[in-house]
Amino acid sequence: MVDQSGRVGVGITEPQCRLDVDGGMQWNLPNSANVAPVNTGVVGVAIDSWNVTQYRSADYTVQVTDSVGLVEITKLLVMYQNGLAYQYIYANLNDSAGSTGPTILGTFTASVTGSTMQLIYSAIAANTVAKVNATYITI
Repeated sequence: MVDQSGRVGVGITEPQCRLDVDGGMQWNLPNSANVAPVNTGVVGVAIDSWNVTQYRSADYTVQVTDSVGLVEITKLLVMYQNGLAYQYIYANLNDSAGSTGPTILGTFTASVTGSTMQLIYSAIAANTVAKVNATYITI
C-alpha cells in the first residue's frame, strides 16, 4: 500500500511513516557482494559496527581474496550482550588445500570500543579484498 504522500505500508493499510511494516523485517547490511569490496590490510578494518545500546546478533559470510588470488569464505556468528562481544566461526572454506579448516588469510575479532561494537577483519598480507554479506536481528 502506498498512500498519497508516498508512505509505504507492508501489511498496513494506513502507514504512519515512510515505511510502515506489520511484522518482522530482514535485510542485508550495506557491505554486500553487490557493492564495492573492502580493501583490507594487516592492521585491520571494521567490516561492521553498531552501537552497544542496541542488541543485535548477526550471521556473516565473508569472502576474502588475497593479492596472489587465494580465496577463502568464512561463515561466522557475532553477538553483543551484557558488555561482552561473542563470535563463532562455524564454517571456513579455502582453496589452498581444497578442504575446510581454520582461516588462513586473516583473522576476525569481535570487540567493543567505547559505545561501539565492531567486527574487525585483519588480513595476514596487504592488498587483500573482503566482500561481506550479513543478515542480522535487532531487538
